[in-house]
Amino acid sequence: MFTQQLFNGVLLGATYCLIALGFNLVVGALDKLNFALGETAMVTAIMASLLMVNDSLPFPVTFVVCLLGGAVLAVLTYFLSFRFVRPEYPTASILSSLGVGWSSRRP
Repeated sequence: MFTQQLFNGVLLGATYCLIALGFNLVVGALDKLNFALGETAMVTAIMASLLMVNDSLPFPVTFVVCLLGGAVLAVLTYFLSFRFVRPEYPTASILSSLGVGWSSRRP
């Protein structure tokens, strides 16, 4: 029981570490903060769970499909949030990335 909980904690910590490294990489490369990165990770994780449970796809196929889906979603977020936003307004890209993240929520 203890080893299972220890493994779960390490796995959850590694997931948080990967998302934090993604934030760090985006801020270092673009000098802009992307708040839609969490939504990208969450949508990719939900896509992986749906593909593995409902469609019973093997893990390597699910991994590749989710990797490509997350990459497409990240590029779409880049074009919607950062590419066509004026650089004179530094907070505009932050607000537009928040808008991309909030636009996926339904009331």
